[in-house]
Amino acid sequence: MFALLLLIPAAAYLLWRSPLGQVLRSLPNNNDDFVLF
Repeated sequence: MFALLLLIPAAAYLLWRSPLGQVLRSLPNNNDDFVLF
């Protein structure tokens, strides 16, 4: 169970560094209500 808690941030970081994450961050640049990225 503890390993799963460590895996979630690692997966989130990999998604953040992936091209998909870059696209997701570039989309809401003109939207002030979108604060997730």
